[in-house]
Amino acid sequence: MPDQVSQYNLIGYLARNRKHSWFRKLATLLVCKDYLDQLWCMKPCKSSSDITAIVHDHVRDAWKKHVIVDVSTYRDFHDIRGQWALERWGLLDILGPSLQRPFDESVLLWHLATDFCFYSTDASCTSSSHSQHTIAARDLSRKISNYMMYLLFVNPEMLMAGARRNLFRAAYCELKDLLKDNEGPPLNARKLTGKIVEDLKKVSCPQEQTPSASRQHFVPCAYWEVAKPLLSIKDEEKMWLAIQGVWVEMLCFSARRCRGYLHAKSLGKGGEYLSYVWLLQLYMGMETSAEILQRTRLQQEESTYQIKFFLVESGILHGNILIDATRAPPSQLPDLPHWRKHPTLAHLKAKPADVTPNPSVDTELEVVTAPLNARLQWSRG
Repeated sequence: MPDQVSQYNLIGYLARNRKHSWFRKLATLLVCKDYLDQLWCMKPCKSSSDITAIVHDHVRDAWKKHVIVDVSTYRDFHDIRGQWALERWGLLDILGPSLQRPFDESVLLWHLATDFCFYSTDASCTSSSHSQHTIAARDLSRKISNYMMYLLFVNPEMLMAGARRNLFRAAYCELKDLLKDNEGPPLNARKLTGKIVEDLKKVSCPQEQTPSASRQHFVPCAYWEVAKPLLSIKDEEKMWLAIQGVWVEMLCFSARRCRGYLHAKSLGKGGEYLSYVWLLQLYMGMETSAEILQRTRLQQEESTYQIKFFLVESGILHGNILIDATRAPPSQLPDLPHWRKHPTLAHLKAKPADVTPNPSVDTELEVVTAPLNARLQWSRG
């Protein structure tokens, strides 16, 4: 396995071009600017074994911690690209929308957010085990981030089918315009990041962004909207473990979605690190791109379970709520883990009670499920 992982960084690219503006103008005159940009990468990192280790742990935990328990959860695991990590650290509600964008856009947003966090936190090492874990997560997060940006800009077809290289240039132009009033001596990446963050904090962010606008460009403040909640976390170790978890899931997602012939093609050029991540996942029982494309629809995905909640107090019916649920197989209905989080039920503060075959038991809240004809008792907390 190659010991090197290619790296590319958007803010580093911006700092380099500001420093060597004359050289960039010369490359433009010689009509070789695009070719030069793809060749003039950062120095590759030699952390492939460390990254492979956390990818291995990620897939192993899915099997051993019973995240994957049946065909439905097996497929769900293949479709996550950071949601599991955010949910584990209690950040899904805040940062989940950043992962609901097209994959290449999510990669770009999280790449910039990672850099903002990287340059905004203290990099000093201490002897405590806590900071050692923090520094390791911080280091690997940025290396995976830079590698994913390398794939987006230099090898987008391997990142994912349909990935758009022009997103990199669009973001570069937006950051360049943001700094147009900050002319002066060239700044290094850390100082340039500080300037960008200062300017982004001053940009007013619209409440909503239309899908058409999202496909063409980003609102500049969208970059900061991902980093802001992360930097507000007081526990720095938690912040970096969450960021690392998101990047590991994105890396695995990309490897699974990359077509097989591209992995084979990369071996003829010395091999791409993404291909080794793909082989590792294949060895550990994960699906390939071809298997994902040829999935058949599960029986349970075709049926909708209707859950009717009857509000009964002192024998008087106060009303009912009808909810459609499509994710839970019948065997999981007694636990109702995800319906407890349903926004319609949040104000009821309902808690599951014992299942009983006796429908005449008086309770504050009863649940009738169809088409299973099973009666579950719930009580208000």
